[in-house]
Amino acid sequence: MADLSRRTLLLAVAIILVAAIAGVACYFLASGAPPGAGGPGSAPGSRVVLTPDEQLWIAHHPVIVVCPDPSYPPFEFYDQAGNYSGISADYLHLIAQKTGLNITDTRQDNWSVCISQIQENRSDLLGAVFVSNLRTGYLNYTLPLYQPPLVIITTRNTTGVFSLNDFKGMTVAAVNGYTSYDLLRETYPGIVVRTEPDIRTGLIDVSMGRADAFFGDLPTASWYIGQDGLTNLRVAGEYVPPDPSQFQLAIGVRANEPELRDILNRGILAITPEEKTEIANRWIPQEFQSSPFDPRVIWAIISGVILLFVILGIILLWNSALRCAVARKTQELSEELAERRRTQDLLRESERTYRSILENIQDVFYRTDPDGNLVMISPSGIKLFGYTSADELLGKNIRDTLYADPGEREKIIAAIREKGSVQDYDIMAKRKDGSGIAVSTTSHTFTAPDGTPAGIEGIIRDISQRKGFEQELVRKNEELSVAREQLLAAQAGLQENLDRLTKSQAALDLARKKLNFFNTITFQNIQNAIFTLSGYLELEKGSMDGAKAQEYHEKQIRAVQTILRVLKFADNYKNLGLTPPKWQDVHQSFLFAISHLDIRKIACVSETKGLEIYADPLLEEVFLTLAENVMQHAKTATGIHLTYQRVPEGLVLLFEDNGPGIPREMKEKIFEKGHAEYQEMGLFFTREILSITGITIKETGEPGKGARFEIHIPKEGFRFTGADAHGTS
Repeated sequence: MADLSRRTLLLAVAIILVAAIAGVACYFLASGAPPGAGGPGSAPGSRVVLTPDEQLWIAHHPVIVVCPDPSYPPFEFYDQAGNYSGISADYLHLIAQKTGLNITDTRQDNWSVCISQIQENRSDLLGAVFVSNLRTGYLNYTLPLYQPPLVIITTRNTTGVFSLNDFKGMTVAAVNGYTSYDLLRETYPGIVVRTEPDIRTGLIDVSMGRADAFFGDLPTASWYIGQDGLTNLRVAGEYVPPDPSQFQLAIGVRANEPELRDILNRGILAITPEEKTEIANRWIPQEFQSSPFDPRVIWAIISGVILLFVILGIILLWNSALRCAVARKTQELSEELAERRRTQDLLRESERTYRSILENIQDVFYRTDPDGNLVMISPSGIKLFGYTSADELLGKNIRDTLYADPGEREKIIAAIREKGSVQDYDIMAKRKDGSGIAVSTTSHTFTAPDGTPAGIEGIIRDISQRKGFEQELVRKNEELSVAREQLLAAQAGLQENLDRLTKSQAALDLARKKLNFFNTITFQNIQNAIFTLSGYLELEKGSMDGAKAQEYHEKQIRAVQTILRVLKFADNYKNLGLTPPKWQDVHQSFLFAISHLDIRKIACVSETKGLEIYADPLLEEVFLTLAENVMQHAKTATGIHLTYQRVPEGLVLLFEDNGPGIPREMKEKIFEKGHAEYQEMGLFFTREILSITGITIKETGEPGKGARFEIHIPKEGFRFTGADAHGTS
């Protein structure tokens, strides 16, 4: 009869538990939609019919910007060609087709930048974001697209199934800005959250032992584990949100654009189940796709069954447990007595080991009471500080006895109070004879058995030899620094000389080429003139007409004059290229040039004091030619002005007069070699002299207002030798 009553009771308990499990399952099934469902009101269709207000909103917002997470495959990422790809990209593409939205992406370095952009209204959408109340205030969510499992990933060295509560006091990696990161920070304060820039870095940190676990979604984690070959990682647990509507993957919409969210929801409802399945199969292996059943139902059933068996086991084992209690207690008391004996033996052995370490340690171990009086010091300390026994030190204040500067002791005490300890703190200690010795200390507070502070203990290490090495190293480094500076100065001087020689050689080569050219044309022109002169001489000999003979004679005179002009031109350029270019004072060259001319009627002003340019030694001939040009062709001129202007390309030297100027059609011809049969060879020669060092010249004055010659000097071709760069003459 008793057995029957007991079986009846067990059956009743089982029926009650099964009913409870069924109720829990029904509750979960009723409270959440299957993952990936489009939500209530879903209906297949190809094109969404929008309201006039929605159509008007789209017209006023022609471009919608989505900021994807660049490292969140398979949901969203950029492929090798730089295209926005993944599940969210496919959904947005379908939504754009069905609603008429023009959606474009903006590529950023990481997810945190996208969060900042959506908060600052520089983007409209986040392509893939978990639905959560952790982002209220700046973000709304569309209908859910997908619900990937949130899992805990550890190394294979760990075994068993874990929940987030098991990681209290441990380090869990999560991506900054992700909902999983916010969940850990706000809901699990006991977990040390390691901030990661992306999922790959978080998984690598777990694989390398820098974090105990990674918390994120399963499809993305499995993607990176497969891509990077992180074979030592495993899924160690799953997080099931208490609210079924949370942590489903949706599109994030700026909170100040509710119209955009409504239009997107219309597009989502218009996506057919076949289209959703096609997207899921394209990016997620079948084994990682969400089950249509809520995992909480399965866990509720499993938990109920386990609970049922536990209760049955408790009932069946209750009686035998009572029978064994007395015997077990007796056994425990015997084992406790034996354990106490073993503990006493271990304490005695530990004391012997501790004493041996203290007596043989090379560094100095010390301990002081709260007042700083020495209560313990190792034999190595007695020897280091020059004492003969511990009695000379014990009971004395360590600050006054062992510190060369008692103030250092106060600094160490302050650091220990602030941080709890000091590590390798260098001080100058003193021996019994008063001599100093460099030491470092690592110290901390220690407590009495009741937990109250009992004083300070630590290690003192002799570093006098190391300090000597450091000082010698500093001295050697200083010597090397001085030698290096001297070497660099010599190298800079050699480089400057090399640059100057290179520039001079290039200028000489160019000058010699020009000289060869001038020699050639001079020879040709003299040859032509002699040929012409010979021809007219022959004609004059054979002519009987006096008038005709006079005409031939005049042409012979002109031919001779041509030869003289050519020879004069040759005399001008004979020194071209004989000596290398050099730095020349512009002001002095100008004064020397005009000193050869009678220009008493012309006021000459030079505002170039302190200015030097790198040019051929014939620079004085340039200014002489320009001044002669004024006297020959600007008869009404009363002044010459030489100044300069800085320009981005370098410097412009300006030679100006107030004469009649030069006609526009002649501004370039005056520099040509054959202009007026050597009448103006001086300006041609001037341009050639300046071009040797990369200097150019052109005439830019206005006709009727005077001539204006601009001499353009490159940046490396001028310098100033004094603070005063202006002067008059």
